[in-house]
Amino acid sequence: MRFPASLTGAVLLLGRAACAQVATPPPAPAGLGPSIMHLSAQATIKVAPDDLVACLAAIAIAPTAAAAQRRVTEMMANARTTAAGTPGARTIFRGYAVFYSEEKPPHWTAQQTLEVRGGDGEVALDLVGRLQALGLALEGLGWEVSPERAEQTRQDATLKALVILRKQATEGARVLGMEVDRFQSVSLNLTKSHFLA
Repeated sequence: MRFPASLTGAVLLLGRAACAQVATPPPAPAGLGPSIMHLSAQATIKVAPDDLVACLAAIAIAPTAAAAQRRVTEMMANARTTAAGTPGARTIFRGYAVFYSEEKPPHWTAQQTLEVRGGDGEVALDLVGRLQALGLALEGLGWEVSPERAEQTRQDATLKALVILRKQATEGARVLGMEVDRFQSVSLNLTKSHFLA
């Protein structure tokens, strides 16, 4: 399986609190129900990519499937040993495939993909260079937002949206000459991240 080239750019994360219903005490005579104000708020946080991601592949062509697979297995074992001694870089061994071709001469191709990730670009690029020296082919290279940073940013955007919502409720009630009693309900909708070039 081939993985597409990594996306580059900044990630745009949206946190939206919608359909908040604020119950406010009425200035009307006793016996009437509270007034309800419906509000929505949206927060956006832009984050710079912090993870260099490289996709490499070990590819071997041989007259037999066993020979091609043996060569890929050797390359990946060497890659695993090389990567193990590199602090600050993470490796993920991905898809493995073997297929036959009738092109002259007929042959078998085996391949496996290796993903390298690292927040320190120099360390990750150095490892990529050493893996290429072992015979792995570079298929994609680019910066992405790390999963940890993306999750933290989603949480930050949600809190930001809630602060905006609370401010809207307070200001709206003040303009109407009322006070916020409590939030009757809050609906949270997190949209997908958007990558910007």
